[in-house]
Amino acid sequence: MDRRSPIVLGAAVCMLAAVVRGQTSQDEAQEVLLFDDFSSSTTGEFPSGWGWRQDRDYGDVEKAREDNVDIFRYVTQEEEGNKFLHIRDEYRPGHSVSVYIEAKRYGWRIEDFPILSWRWRVTAIPPGADERYTDTNDSPASVSVVYGRKFPFIPITIKYVWSSTLPVGAVAYRPGRGRPYTIVLGSGTERLGEWITIERNVFEDYVTIFGKDPPDRPEVVYISSDANRTPGGVAEADYDDFKALSRYSAGFPKEPFELLKEYMKGNK
Repeated sequence: MDRRSPIVLGAAVCMLAAVVRGQTSQDEAQEVLLFDDFSSSTTGEFPSGWGWRQDRDYGDVEKAREDNVDIFRYVTQEEEGNKFLHIRDEYRPGHSVSVYIEAKRYGWRIEDFPILSWRWRVTAIPPGADERYTDTNDSPASVSVVYGRKFPFIPITIKYVWSSTLPVGAVAYRPGRGRPYTIVLGSGTERLGEWITIERNVFEDYVTIFGKDPPDRPEVVYISSDANRTPGGVAEADYDDFKALSRYSAGFPKEPFELLKEYMKGNK
């Protein structure tokens, strides 16, 4: 096996994910494609079923140890019997690390499951971070979807963030090949320390931004909390319950979405 190839280490969910009907009691017609709730990961260790990426390098836990890649700020924690992923990042020059699951291995068809859902809890934000600009491009919490690729190496990505400074609903873009559109779902210090459930129609977001239907099978879901560009900054967040839904949960408010042109700015 090529050690540089992304691998998924989970047990029964390695190649197949459970599709559970009626998992959400509010809506019996909803179908759920479960990616991970971290219940199979070991507390205090890097989560099973996930890989890591730093710049153009990627791999598993063994490769991180061999190459001295600091992925051990990404650890499974547990509270009251519930496990989740905890990330803490502090200012340090160099590339940030993100962790990922290969969504295509779970058989995710975005037409059937257009809603991506997760929970996050942000506890520290790097002050002054702003996703529009390279020099301040840090996010207390982020979840990215790679829909596919162009040419064929450039990823097509939409990134959902909790931003230190940009308002909820803003869409930021830094010009440059392969850089993602960034949609702000949380902002500043409001609701810090609170678990918040996100349900986002990633099919509609793609159509709104790119003007056409997305590829049917998204490739990867990335997670990152980073403060490596903000001197003195700290980013800290928890993540849990990653899944795709066939429809919004009953009563779940649809997130506001608006292309705010004043935020469609940036530099290379």
